Order: sequence, then structure tokens, then C-alpha cells
Amino acid sequence: MAVKHLISRIKNAIRRCKTNYPNMQLVVSGGVAANSLLQNELQKLCDSFNILKFNPPVEYCTDNGVMVAW
Repeated sequence: MAVKHLISRIKNAIRRCKTNYPNMQLVVSGGVAANSLLQNELQKLCDSFNILKFNPPVEYCTDNGVMVAW
């Protein structure tokens, strides 16, 4: 349920921004980036909008200091 909600909100944001930022990219970081289900769903979403998704390796997704440095 939480993943579905996040995907819905991100999808709305992409739709609103895509016109003004045609080369937009999505960066997923922090603890949420360690969630494999969310990562898979975000990749599908990005593929459908033809945008690139970036995220740090999962071992860097729990410590905020390391995430910011990455």
C-alpha cells in the first residue's frame, strides 16, 4: 500500500514537471532507496516516462551522511 501511494505521488510530480523539464531525472536516496519493491516499481514508472533513475548502492542507503556524500 505504501509503495503504491509513493508511486502515485511521484507519477503526479513527473507529469507536472515533464513539460518544463523534458530531460528530467529521478534520484532515489536515503533509507527508502533500500526497498527493492519500490525500486522495481520506480524503474517501471521511469521507463514509462522515458526518464533516467539513479540511486546509490543499497549499502549506502541507510546512513544519511554517506548518502549525502554519495
